[in-house]
Amino acid sequence: LFPSQVSSQIREQRDLRLELLRLKKEIRGTSAQDQFAKWAKAKRKHDEKLARLEVLNSTITSTRLKFTSKTRVLRFLLTTGTRMAVQIYYIKQPVFYVPAGWVPGYFELLLAFPRAPRGSVSVQTWGLACSSVVDVLVGKILVGWGGKQVGELAESRRKKVKVGEGERDGEKE
Repeated sequence: LFPSQVSSQIREQRDLRLELLRLKKEIRGTSAQDQFAKWAKAKRKHDEKLARLEVLNSTITSTRLKFTSKTRVLRFLLTTGTRMAVQIYYIKQPVFYVPAGWVPGYFELLLAFPRAPRGSVSVQTWGLACSSVVDVLVGKILVGWGGKQVGELAESRRKKVKVGEGERDGEKE
């Protein structure tokens, strides 16, 4: 997409693969006994190109690995790292206060865990509650969609394929 050293390497890799296929075809079409000079020249070219392709493959693989590890670290810092920084910075600040008498005393301590004032909800507890709700909602949406898809697949498989002369599962098409 963007011109870079990697894109030119990938282009070169593609061209080398095509050239190697052409050389293999040429080698197979040439008799090693009757036309030895031509066969040896093509074989040397093939080996040369193959060595270059192996170097190129290792370079591209290492570049991809570096890119993947850098993006993984960046993604962690932007998601989990940000959340952790907010929780550490606001560790003693309440998100909101629970009206007195709504929950038992031991539950007030749990809501304020680890260091928010008693009778309030801490950033950690509020973050845990929000992430749990999001997980449940996303799970329901994905299972609802995926469950429908799995059900349709099972139904289509039951209606398919006759085994020998009999019908599968006793159903007719």
